[in-house]
Parts: sequence; C-alpha cells; structure tokens
Amino acid sequence: MLLYVPNKLINSKKEIIQKHKKTNDVHIDEQSSELLDLITRLVSLREDSLEREAYALSNGEISMISAYIPVNYYDVDMSNLFAIYTYRAEKRYFEILYTTWQDHFKNNECNAFIYQWLNDNDEIFGSVLDISLKPDFRKMLVRGDVLLTFGNIVKEKIIETDNSLEDILEPWNLRYGSKLLWEMKFLLYTYCPKKVYLKISKQELLSYVKQYASKKDGSLKKFVVNFVTEFKLKELERFDDIGRFLLDEVGNPGTSEFSKFLEGVSADLVTKYTDWINKLIIDEVFGKDERSLFWKQYRFRSVVKYERSNSVVMDMGKYVAIEFLGKAMGPIYIYKKDVFEDQVKKWFQNRNNAQLRSVLFHHENYFWREVHQGYWQGDVDRILYSNNMTRKIEG
Repeated sequence: MLLYVPNKLINSKKEIIQKHKKTNDVHIDEQSSELLDLITRLVSLREDSLEREAYALSNGEISMISAYIPVNYYDVDMSNLFAIYTYRAEKRYFEILYTTWQDHFKNNECNAFIYQWLNDNDEIFGSVLDISLKPDFRKMLVRGDVLLTFGNIVKEKIIETDNSLEDILEPWNLRYGSKLLWEMKFLLYTYCPKKVYLKISKQELLSYVKQYASKKDGSLKKFVVNFVTEFKLKELERFDDIGRFLLDEVGNPGTSEFSKFLEGVSADLVTKYTDWINKLIIDEVFGKDERSLFWKQYRFRSVVKYERSNSVVMDMGKYVAIEFLGKAMGPIYIYKKDVFEDQVKKWFQNRNNAQLRSVLFHHENYFWREVHQGYWQGDVDRILYSNNMTRKIEG
C-alpha cells in the first residue's frame, strides 16, 4: 500500500523542527544527594587522576557537571571540574553548559573558564553557535558586564545591518525565558537609539515598560528619558498605548506625582513629554473631533477632565480654557487663572454638566466666551495669540 504524504506537510514539519530545536537542557537540583556526592567526590581527586576519572564518568554524570559549572551551588574549588569538562567536552555538553549559563551569566569564575576554553575549541563552539559569534561572545565574557556588552553588540548590529531584533538574536540560540535574554532586553530598552525601538513590536515594548514600572528601581524613569529624547513629538504620537500606560503610572501633567517622577530631568524634555501626554488626553476626551484637532496645536501645563461636570480644563499658566463635552457641548470659556482658582474651579467638582453650563453662562468674570459657530477656531486663535496665553507646539 502506498502512503501519500504531501510535500507541503513535510516542509512544514522541517520548519517546525528547525524553529523549535531541542537542546540538551539538563536541570540539576541543588538539594540532590546524588549531585552533592558526585561533586564532593570529584573536587577531592588528585590532579594526576583527573583524566582517567573523566573518561570513566557516564554521559549522564558529565551532563550534570556541564550543568553545574555555571552555578557552583556548593561553592567548591572548580579547578577539577573544569579539567574534567575539558577532557570530555563535545557538542552536547557545551550545549548543556551554554543553556545553563544563560541563567547564571554573572558567574565570573565560569566566564573566565569558558573564555580560556574557547581558545582551543572552535569546532565544538561552531557546532552549537556560528563561529562568527565567537569574538563577540568572548567580549561578553571578559569585560565584566555581560548584559551591557551583549546589549551594545545587539544595538550596533541593528544599526549596522538594519535587521530586526529577532534576526540578530536568532544565531545566539538563546532559550526563551532565559535571564540573559530577558535582562539584556530590559537593560537595552532603557538606553538604545530610536532605530532599535522601531525594530521592536509595540506589544513587546509595552510589556517591558510595565515591567520597568513594577520594579520601582528607577528603570521606568531611565526608559522615559531615553525614549522621549530619541523621538520627535510627532513620532511619539505613534505610541499611544505606552503613553496611556505612562499617564496612569506617572500621573497627569501638573500633579505632584508627575513633577516628582520627572525631578532632575531637563526642562526641554519635560516639555516634550508633557506635550505628548496632553495631546493624548485631548484626543481621548474630545474623541478626535474638530476641537481635538484645534486644541492639540497648543501647549498646556495640564489638561484635566472633570467627570461629574463632563468638562475639560486646559491650563495655559496665566489663563485656562474650558470646554464642555458630550452632545450638548456649550461655548468655550477662557478665564484668568486666579479667577478660575478662586471663584470657578469648585463648581467643576460639585455640579453636573447642565448645572455648570448654566452657572458659567451667568458668571460675568470670564475673560472670553466663544460659541462653536462659523470659523470659531480663527477667533480663539486670535485671542490666544494676541494675549500671549500660549503658543503652538512645534513637532
């Protein structure tokens, strides 16, 4: 009987196998008496018996040693284990060592051993990783900061080649979820240039921004400073999801938590960040209508929506502009800031939309009132400009 297997199915199977290649991922348990007995016995051997013992060990025992080298749970003298590994080294054992090392790359003793071992083992290295990666791998091992060195290597490759981050990382055969992969990205995204950010999916970048926030270690501020520095204001508007998260996390411009978060940051950068967040708020409260298009042109210290009165107040420093939301809308009011604070602001918090529109209509201390009729934008623009209330934002 003939069995027909479609070529497309065969090719798909090959692609799946290639993308999800298994490595000799050996997990060792620090509490294992078997592991403790093995390591204790091997570290007590005399130097002249190491080669004989190395070749007497089973494949499983060499696998355990390969996985133990990066971790050194029992804080033993590693010289015998290094020697035994060197005698028995081959592809499968380097795969195990390399896989385990990705979670324990800060072990300087292990890093020094691998660095020296690589001098005479190009063939084994090349069977696991492309031999062209060897110089960069050795840089990572010898410079004392694997994460920073690896991040710089990745950053430079993106800039030089214009390849995606995934394409650049693929030859390194990094285990998904490894500390090296996660922590390298975690660090890289706090200082990389714009070109690197553009090679990352927005979903992945947002996931790291959320992790910066959860760490509470200053990494979120480092990211914000670098991210806002790298992009023009118009470009930042492409990252609405990140902007919304930062608005929730950092606070609205003009609030104490906002000022505290950006303490020590240059005034120009604070202004750009404030413009980005305010534009985002304006789009959300107005729903991207003609009013949104108009007000987004201008710089504000803060844009605050009052839920009870369904209104928005845009702070220009010495003046505030007020708009009503919803179908009923209402005219634009402009107040001097001190009048608003002393006489008007309280109404926004304790009156509904209809009540607020009524009380402002009968309140005579406003500076300017404009209904949304005809080319109202020209009249408002003239008032803003002639009284030096604010200025238009340059992209």
